[in-house]
Amino acid sequence: MLDVELYVPGKIADTVKAESIYVDTLIGKIGILPAHMKLLTVIDIGKMEWETKSKSEVFAIAGGLLKVQDNRVEIYSSAVEKKDDIDKKRAKKAKERAQDYIRKAEKGDKKIDVTRAKAALSRAVNRLEIE
Repeated sequence: MLDVELYVPGKIADTVKAESIYVDTLIGKIGILPAHMKLLTVIDIGKMEWETKSKSEVFAIAGGLLKVQDNRVEIYSSAVEKKDDIDKKRAKKAKERAQDYIRKAEKGDKKIDVTRAKAALSRAVNRLEIE
């Protein structure tokens, strides 16, 4: 079993004993099973899921860090939402807002941080696509 701790700013968001974890990283999707080698990697904006003896849970994750050592997994992210907790209307509004900022920047608005707007768009699209 894997002892998993999920951290978001200021708190431990969840702890679980998992049989496996799957997460999108900058180099692709990886799976973590018991007895996995030591690992420290960057999590990409994407999908994360873990399986316990009784259930499987799916999350939208806004990137972060994943550390694996001695069957202990630590996941650090600025934002994580369980699939069932994602507010699709709010995510759609965030997507539209980010697209609007990007359009304004493309038209020459120097006040818009394009990198930040594109990251917000990626996070919103991810939340909408989680199934």
